[in-house]
Amino acid sequence: MLARGRPSPLLRNASATITPIGLSGGGRNPWLNILRKNNDDYWSGQVDIQERAATAWIMLGDGRKPEAIRWMREAADLEDKSGKHVAMEIRLSPMRELLGELLLQANEPALALKEFESSLRSYPNRYRSFAGAAKAAEVLKTSHWQGPITRNQWHS
Repeated sequence: MLARGRPSPLLRNASATITPIGLSGGGRNPWLNILRKNNDDYWSGQVDIQERAATAWIMLGDGRKPEAIRWMREAADLEDKSGKHVAMEIRLSPMRELLGELLLQANEPALALKEFESSLRSYPNRYRSFAGAAKAAEVLKTSHWQGPITRNQWHS
């Protein structure tokens, strides 16, 4: 990820082999192709979502902010549309939350706050979403965000 506003050396080196359409060498991720060949729509969709998110962070590290935001937003939108699977019932990092993180790194706190709030609607009481929303509100120096939102407030 980004440390002190600079891309990590790992991301800087990785960008040489990742393009916006997947792995270099003219093809997509070979695992994604195998899943698609086997008509495994759910898991091929999940791999595609993860690949888009990883590509977005690499683009941000390369200074390609508009493309990074677009790719991360696509990943979040695809995840929102994907059905739930028992193995993915509780996501480690929801894409909407990661979009908020990326927007904070891209110095877009107003957009980040909206994404963290959206993430909390779908995944209530997530610490990282609360922390991200608080950080975005702090950067914005806004008082309209009321702090931690409980599950009851989102569902009322």
